Parts: sequence; C-alpha cells; structure tokens
Amino acid sequence: EFAYAERLYRDGYTDLAIEQYKVFLKIYPQEKRVPAALRRIAEGYETLGQFAQARTWFERLQVRYPDSEQAVDSGFRIARCFEQEGNIAAAARAYEMYARFVPADVRAPRALLRAAALRQQLGEHQRVRSLLYEIIDRYGDARDIVADARLQLLQDFFMTGEVQRAFQAADAFLNDFSDILASARVWLIKAELHRKMGQYRHALTACETVRKKFPTSPESTRAAFLAAELHFAIGETAQTYAVLEKLAAAKNDSIAALALLHKSRYLIETGDYDAAARVFEGSAVADLAPDALLLKARIASALGRHETALQNYTEWLRTVPPAPDSLRAQAWLASAWSALQIGRTETALSMLDSVDANAARPEWRAQALLLRARIAMRLQDDPARAIRLYDDFTRTYSRHPAVDKAQFELARGYQKLQQFPLARVEWDRFLSLYPASELYDDAVRQRELILKYHLVDLSDLADRLADSVLQAGAGDAGRDKARRYMMLRSYEKAIPVLKKLLAAPEQEAEARAEVMMLLGEAYFALGEKNRLIGEPSATTWYDSARVVLHHINTAYAQTRFRKKAVLLSGIIALHERADVQAGFLDSLSIAHASDAAFAGIHVFSLRRAVRTIPSDSLHRAVLARRIETLALLDDGRYADQADLLGGRFYLGSGDTLTAVRLLENAARRKPPTPAAVQAALLLARMELQQGRVEQAQQRLQKLRKDYFYSPVADSALFLLARAARQAGDYGRAVEYMQKLRTRRSVFFQPGIPRPGSADERFFFAEILSRAGKKIPATAEYLAFLRDHRTDRRAPDALLALARLAGDSKAVELARSYYQTLMSEFPQTPQSKTAVLAAARLEFRQGQYALARKLALQYYSPQDTSAATAEAMALAIKSGLRLGRIQATENEIKNLRTRFPKRIDLYADIQYELGDAWIRAKNFRKAEKTFKNLRKKTKNKPQAIYAEFGLGKALLIQNKFDDALKLLTRIPSTWPQHPFLREVYLFLADFYQAQRQWDNAISALKKATADTTYDTLYKRSLAKLVDVYDASGIYEYAIATARKYLQMFPYDERAMSFKIRIGRFYRDMRQYDLAVAQYKSLVPFASGEDKAEILYFLAESLMKNERYEQAAAGFLRLKYLNIKTKQNWRTTALYQAGQCFMKMQKYDKARDLFELVIRLEGRASTFGRAAQSLINQIDQLADSRS
Repeated sequence: EFAYAERLYRDGYTDLAIEQYKVFLKIYPQEKRVPAALRRIAEGYETLGQFAQARTWFERLQVRYPDSEQAVDSGFRIARCFEQEGNIAAAARAYEMYARFVPADVRAPRALLRAAALRQQLGEHQRVRSLLYEIIDRYGDARDIVADARLQLLQDFFMTGEVQRAFQAADAFLNDFSDILASARVWLIKAELHRKMGQYRHALTACETVRKKFPTSPESTRAAFLAAELHFAIGETAQTYAVLEKLAAAKNDSIAALALLHKSRYLIETGDYDAAARVFEGSAVADLAPDALLLKARIASALGRHETALQNYTEWLRTVPPAPDSLRAQAWLASAWSALQIGRTETALSMLDSVDANAARPEWRAQALLLRARIAMRLQDDPARAIRLYDDFTRTYSRHPAVDKAQFELARGYQKLQQFPLARVEWDRFLSLYPASELYDDAVRQRELILKYHLVDLSDLADRLADSVLQAGAGDAGRDKARRYMMLRSYEKAIPVLKKLLAAPEQEAEARAEVMMLLGEAYFALGEKNRLIGEPSATTWYDSARVVLHHINTAYAQTRFRKKAVLLSGIIALHERADVQAGFLDSLSIAHASDAAFAGIHVFSLRRAVRTIPSDSLHRAVLARRIETLALLDDGRYADQADLLGGRFYLGSGDTLTAVRLLENAARRKPPTPAAVQAALLLARMELQQGRVEQAQQRLQKLRKDYFYSPVADSALFLLARAARQAGDYGRAVEYMQKLRTRRSVFFQPGIPRPGSADERFFFAEILSRAGKKIPATAEYLAFLRDHRTDRRAPDALLALARLAGDSKAVELARSYYQTLMSEFPQTPQSKTAVLAAARLEFRQGQYALARKLALQYYSPQDTSAATAEAMALAIKSGLRLGRIQATENEIKNLRTRFPKRIDLYADIQYELGDAWIRAKNFRKAEKTFKNLRKKTKNKPQAIYAEFGLGKALLIQNKFDDALKLLTRIPSTWPQHPFLREVYLFLADFYQAQRQWDNAISALKKATADTTYDTLYKRSLAKLVDVYDASGIYEYAIATARKYLQMFPYDERAMSFKIRIGRFYRDMRQYDLAVAQYKSLVPFASGEDKAEILYFLAESLMKNERYEQAAAGFLRLKYLNIKTKQNWRTTALYQAGQCFMKMQKYDKARDLFELVIRLEGRASTFGRAAQSLINQIDQLADSRS
C-alpha cells in the first residue's frame, strides 16, 4: 500500500497519492512508516495549494510523532502554511515558536527573520526590532544571517520614517557588507532617504553608485528609474528622457515597456498629451507594461479620442489583476464618460452598475448618479428619467460641489418635456439656492425665456382675425396678419406670410423694412424657443435671424427698425460668439448706454472694460459714467452688478473708499446674487491687503460654507490660507491648502488634471517652508521650478531651495542651488542675493577664502545699502580668519568711512581683529584693539564685544583676577544681549579647566536657557554633557546627552554621544541598562566605534557577572576584521580569559592568555599580566593535585 502511494506521488498523481496514503494509515495505524505517510499527505496538500489541509496534517505529525525525523521541520512548514493562507499573525507566531523550540536547527534564524518580516507587515515595529536584535546577537557569527537582519532593520527604520537611524544603519551596513549583492538594495534605500530629505543630487549619486557597482542587478534597473524620476523632479527633463530611452533600448521587453510608460507619464505631467500618445504609437513593446492600457485610456480621453479611451479602459478592467477600489472606480467612471461621449448607452450603464456594486466611497456613487442622469437626457432621450435621477442627486448629495449643476439640469429636463410651469418652479429654486453658481446668468435667461414665450397657442383665433381683416379689404392685410401671429407667438405661421410679402412686387421702403424686421424677430424667437428646450435647431434659426437683421442694418439703416435689429444682433452675438464679437458688443453698449434693453450687453462690455483701467482721465470718466448709468437702468435691476463693476473700477483707479462703499452695497444685496457673492470675495481680498485679517477670515468662512458648490469656495479656501499666513499661523495655512487640493482631486474628472497654477504652487511651497515642513516644501518648490521655470518667481524658488538645504545641513545641495541661480538668472536681484547668501554659507562652513571671494564679488563701490555693508564686513572677517591682518587694515578703514553709522559692523569687525591678534599671539595688539573698541562703543550695546575680548585676552595671559572681574560683570551689564551666550560658554570652559564644576554648570545652563537652537546652543549642550561627566553627575549627563541627540539627530557626533550614554550607565553600575544601550548600537556602528561598542558590551556583561555571555562577546573581537587605533582585540582576549577563570574553565583561560603572549610578547604589559595569570592557574592546578 505504501509503495503504491509512493509511486503515485513520484509520478505526479498527488491527489490520488494522498488518498492512497490515507488508506495505508487506516489499515496500518501502528506501522513504522506512519510518520512518513503523514508527511507525504501534508506535502501533497501543500503541492495542491490546499494549505489549511496541509497545516492540519503537519500538526498531526508534530503532535503524534514529535521526535520523528519526519517532524523535524513540521513547525516551520506549519508557519509557512499559515502564511500562504493569509493568516499573517498566526504565521509570525508559528515561525517564532519553531525557532524557540529548535534554536540549533539550520532553519531557526531564517524562521526568526521571516517572523520579523511578517510582524513588519502587521506594523508591529517594536517587536520587529526586538526579533532582529535577537538574531544579530544570537547568530553573530553567521554573516549572511546578520546581513539579512541588518538589512531588514534598515528597511524598518525607512518604513517608519526614522531617517537619521536609517542613514546610520545604511552607512554601517555598507561599511560591513560592501561586498555582497544586498548592498545594492542599501544604496537604493539611501537614495530614497536622500530624496525624502529633498537632497536630490545626493540621491542621484547613490543611484549612480548602484548602476556602476551592480550593473546587472535588478537594483540597477530600479536605480535607473529612480534617477529618471529625480532628474524630472529637479527639472532636468532632457536627462530624464535620456535615462528612459536607454532603458527602453534594453533587451528585456518588460523593462523597455516600463520605461516607455514612465516617459509617457512625464510627458503628461508637462501637459504634452500628443507626445505622450506617440510614445505608445511608436513602440511594439509599450503595451507590455502593466498600467499601459490605463495610461493610454487616460491620454485618449484627455485628447477627446473617446472610442480609443473606452477600448483601453475596458481591456484594462478585463485583464489586470485586482486593483485598488479607487483606481477601478475611476476607470469605470471614465469608461462611462467615454461611452457617453460616443453614444454607447448600454456600455456606459454597465460601467456605472459596476461603480454602484463595488465602490465604497460615496463620492464615486454620486458621480455615477450624475452620469446616469446625463445618459438618460442625452443618449436615451428620456427627460422624465433624467429628472428623477437629478432630483435624487440633489436630495441625497445636497452638499456635493456639483449639486447646482444637477439642479440646473433638472430644470432643463422639465423644459425638454415642455412642462414649463414646473420648469419655472425649478429655475426659481435654482436662483434662490445657488446664487454663486457659474450657471446663474444662464438660469436667469432660461427663466426669462419661459415667461416670454410660454403662452397658449391662439393660432385659430389669429386665423379668424386675419380673415376678417382680409374680408374687410384692408390694404396692409398681409402685414397685419403677420403682426397678429407675432403677437400671439405663432412664429411658424408668421414666417410663410412674411416670406410671401417679401416676394410681392415692390413696396415702400418703410413697409418692406417692417416685414423684414418681423421676419428677423420670428427667426430670433424660434431660436430662443428651441434653445430653451435644448434643440440643436436653435443655431439654424439664429443664423437665419442674423442674415435678415444684418440686411436691415445695412439696407434700411435710416428706418425706425434699425435699433431693434441692432439689439437682436447683439443678443445673438452675446449668446453664441461673445468673445469673438467683443468689439461689436462694446460699440453697441457705448452707443446705447442709457437703453435698458441693452443691459445684458452693457454688463458684458463693462466686465471686459474694468479689467484694464484706462490711463487717461477722459476715458476713465466715460467708463465711470457708463457704470453709473447701468445702475439706474430698469429701476435699479442691475444695481448690484453696477456696484461690483464700480468697485473694481475705483479699486483699479486707486479710489479705495469709493470702491469699498460700492462693494459693500453689492454684498448686502438680498437675496444674494452672483454680483453680491463676488463683491464679498473682493472685500475679503481688500481686508487682507489692509491687514484686517479677522474680518476677512469671518467673511471667507461664510463664503466657503454658503457657496460650497461654487469656485468661490475654492477662492475662499485659498484666501483663508493667505489670511492664516498673514496672521503667522503657517500650520493652519497648510491645512487650508491641503483641503483645497483634496476638494479639487476627490471628485472624478475625465482625462488627466493639469498641474496646479504657478501662484498656488509657489504659495504652498512658501507656507510649507514657514511651517517648518522642509521636505514637503522642497518638493513643492522643485515641482514649481519643473512646471514654471520661466515664471518671474523661479529665482525666488531657487533661493528658497538653497536656504532650505542650508538649514538641513545639506551644504553641497545648497551650493548647487546658489550656483544654478547665479548662472541661470545672472541679472536678477535674487542672483545678487544668492552671492551674499552663498558667502554666508561658506563662512559658516569655515571656507573663508571662498566666502571672501563671494563677498567681494557682491560688493559694489557705488552701493551704500545694508547688504553691501554686510558683504564688505564678511570679506574683512573672512580675511581675518585667514590670518591676513595687515591686508584688511585699509578695508576696515574704508568700511568705517563708508558706513559711519554702522557701529554694529564696526564692533563685530574690531572684535574679529582682536581675536585675530590673539590667534597670532600678539596680546599687546589684541588688548589695544579691544580697549580702542571699548572707547568707541562706550554706553552702547556693542561694548559687550570689547569687554569680552579684553577679558579673554587677559585670561589667556593668565591674568585671572583682572579677566574674571571683566567677564563676570558682563551678564549684569548686558543681561539681554544675544552675545551673552558666547560669554557664558567661554566662562564655562575656564571653570571646567579650573575644575569649578558648579560654576561651569551654572554658566552652561544660562547659555542653553535661550531656545535659539543654533551652533552655539549645540556647543553649549555638548559642553554641559562633558562637565556632568567630569563631575560624576551621570544621571544629568545621560539626560543632557539624550536631549542633544533629540535636538541634533544628524550631528556627526551622535554615535559618540550614544556610546557615552552606555559608559555613563557603566559608571553608575547599571549594567543591564548599559548592555541594552550597547546592543541597540551594534547594527549601526562601524570601524573603531564598532570595536569599542562590542568591547564595552562584553565588559558590561562581565561586570554583571554574566561571564559566559561576556566571554562570547569578547571573543567576537578576535574575529573582527577592522583596523583600529586602540588594541581592542588583545584587550578583549585578555578579558575573555578572565571570564573563563571566573567560570573555573582554566584550560580555556590558559589558552587565551598564551595567545595574548604570542601576539604581544612576553615582555609587554599584556604579556606580563597574562603570564601572571597563567602562573596563578598553574598554582591552582598544583594545589588541587
């Protein structure tokens, strides 16, 4: 039975083999091969992908035969089954349990690594790190295991955003494992970290390292794609496309396809949709990329190629693996949109059914409902259904930004059904609820058309009346009949009568003009009526009217009908070609300024006119009169629009008081109108400009709340962000901008949205920077430069980027931005500012020669500005730091002559000069300089420099009493002076040297009391750690060191402080805490630091009497292949020997001591000490024998 089952299994009949093994178990339950059968069944289910069944049989094997050879790895296989089932938590527990039960098994470390990886997926980061530290500690000799654990630890730091720890872990890994392939992944992580920090050049360098060192690895390809992205972010599009074209030429079709896909995306971001489309058209492999279909669909939709878009969306939805709900919902909606555009009703509805059935977010279902209503109206020609759907939308999604559009279409639906009374009710509802809507003016017009043209057809009555006239024998019977048809809105019946009259023999000019006028009016009226119900024939009627009216205007210009003909021509132009015929409409408005019939034309013309206020007073006066005339027309019906126009006019003319008065009149209009809403928004802008931030915020919050459906809400959010910035609340400003972006992105739009405007993007970058969000600010400035490189603020963006980089200590990056600004925009004020800023940067970095060169480059002999004075002073200070004392004497005199009132600069330079003499050890000159400065700055704040410099000079000459007398009176003389911190730091140095710990601590506490976290603060905090250490106050030393690390996590001395914290714990005899501290540092250490940490970790274990662990720790240094200044290896071997003596393992101790003698020599200090201990061991052996 067993043999038959084995043959079936070997031949691939797994399911039959499983059943045969079960038969074997049933017949021979006690047979010795039962464990093997159980394992075969479990493995068979594993092969079939039935992991729950497989796990059950592995569990049976483990429980019934735990000591069987077949059950050795059953715990590992159970964990793997849990993982395949998707039960991540259970899998992690099972892997850990396996490693604990069989720690010596070769799979145990891999089980712990897998458990850590699964815990990482669950977000249990503390547990992840605990497991990884355990692996590193337990399997320290297994280099590949430690490398994997260190890599996973690095990835965990990266995932949680702990940038500083991630950088340390990456550098330590590359130092210890630079020769293994996994280091390529570490370089990639470093690139990602640099990108996260906005250090794009450093990120590119890391990518280049991967590509050069590991050219055939998968990471090299990933590095190339990341490099393309980085080039694009910096604005180097040519380099981006060059990298991608190289990838596209790869032999691997998948990589080539992905490269083309990325290129297409970047082209889309620059707005070049045609080029993006050509990427796919010109390639045979582009379609192989997983998202190619989706991107092609979006491009086609943006270009209006809806047939192609629909095909690609449909294919993507059919073929791709399960995608995020939001992505699928957008694809369904976009498909429905494209289907709508090309008249595919069933396809569109099917896509919307998918949205309703699968999309969880209400905004997707809302958009689907809107599209259903549009399909019902446009494709199904079912206005009744469309009305129901739009009504459902307005009730269900009453706060949706598109609710006004739904209400508008609802009213139009009733019009299409020619249910005009109901349509009028819905228009009234629209006008009352949505006064800020972009569709408001159109709604007003629609309502007016209903009132004008919706009358009972009295054509029969007209016929009878006309016949009676004819029977009476009236001479103008034809015209009279036409007039009556026109009066009764029976335009279709009027037209043939009028055409017949025009075909009659010659008539008087006046009579013929009247007939033509009536015909033009009839055509115009039919155009209006058909426009009212959405019929496309409206355009044809308007065209006919335009021809007739034009003939009247030219052939019958002297008749009484010309004015009306001109008016109707103007209205048609306003409806259909307003922008094209703007000049014609302007001439009508000016010619008929006081005629209310032309009011709509007046409003259009004046809106254009106030955009650019005339420079000469005559034209301004004419424009002002036209606006005032509009306000009086038709009993003040247009007063609100006139007030808004007047407000804009007077604001542009500089008459703010009149502008505010008119705008407030408009804003108070009840019920509100579009003009009232726009006036309120304009008032808010003015209030912000005038510094009345609180009033502006109140007004904007109301606008945002009341007109959520309108672009006014977007404008209000943007202005609220500006108001918050003006009030100094940058965090709130950022919140408003994020809400604005969310509002614009959360709802589906067909095609691909364009990038943000230059104003919005620059403003967002600016407030992010002010809010201290340096990395997002950097990304936003870079995006601004990429999309708006020619914008006038591009130099400002580069200047801001340089400052952000400098603040983040990314000095090379800051330099590159300054250089780019100076080379690309050499003639701008910002370029000149960049020269001075770069000089400051180099001075802070100690690059005094370069700082001096840049400062002199900025300097202009004709310029007497404060910046020039600063540049001149910076050049002098740099020269003094370089020791060029004699060379700067004339420059100092020149500065004093040119800027006699800048006592602050003079004092700063004289202090630098005195310091330079001290460094040159010419104390007589130094004292003379400081005394001269004291005389010049007597009773001025700058005198502190003179007193401090003189005190320092005296102290260096060991004139302690005189020096301390000067230095200790400085704090009381200048208690609030910012330079006082420098004085305290200097005093602390002196007190520390004299071992006056209390005085030193007091001085340093005063130096760190200021919350200006600059270089001086950092120096003072570091010095405070030193003093606490020297005075034995270790608890405070630890607390201060941790504060230092918290404040300056990227400081180059960070590792040194962490090591010292471990020593402080040792000095306090808190060995458990010392062990924990050192263990946490091992994965990040390298070189000398690593040797020191390993040594003191072992020593802490030894002090804690954990001799076996201590000996193992010391022996790790025996195999540590690191060149160090200190002889850690021999010291560790000696200490390991002592540990073995404590454990009474004298043979092992003796072997280690003899190794020490061989390494160091018997006559050395270590050799003599080792020989002494060997003698002790021998004496113990003799006494025992």
